[in-house]
Amino acid sequence: MAEIARGMMRLMPRLKSTMGEDDEFTAAREKLYALHAGGKPEGGDFGLFLNLGEALTAADEPMTMGDLSRTLCVPLSTATRIVDLLVKSESVMRLNDPDDRRVVRVALTGTGKAMYRAIDSALQRRVERMLRPFTPDERETLITLLRKLVVSLEESV
Repeated sequence: MAEIARGMMRLMPRLKSTMGEDDEFTAAREKLYALHAGGKPEGGDFGLFLNLGEALTAADEPMTMGDLSRTLCVPLSTATRIVDLLVKSESVMRLNDPDDRRVVRVALTGTGKAMYRAIDSALQRRVERMLRPFTPDERETLITLLRKLVVSLEESV
C-alpha cells in the first residue's frame, strides 16, 4: 500500500494537488529538520524529496542528471536546481562519472538516506493508520483499485 501512496505522491506535482498534514507527519517533518544543523533544509518539499530518494535508492548506481530529470518528470534545469538545493543541505552529493568526466552523477548522502527513510516510514505509518478500519479483503480490493488509478493517472497526465 505504501508503494501506491508513493506513486500518488509522485503524481501530485503533475496534478497540482497537495496532501493535508496531521500531527504525526508534522512531527516527522520536525525530526527531519533536526537532521540539519541549520534547521529547515533548503528545498524542503518532502514529497519531492521522497520521489528523489525513491529514485536514487532504487537505482543500482548513482544516477546521471538526465536520468534523474526523466525519472522525476521534470526538465533538466529543474532537476539541476533541485540537486543544487539538496547539495547545499547536504542531502545529496554530486559525483564524477568514472567512465566520462563530462557526466555528473547524483547520490544520497548519509543525511539524505536518513531523511528518505524517515519520510518513507512516516508515510507508511500514516497509510497503515488510514487502513485500520478495513478488513483484509477490503484492503486487497482497495490496493488493486488504487494501483489501477495510479496507472490510469500516469497514462493520462
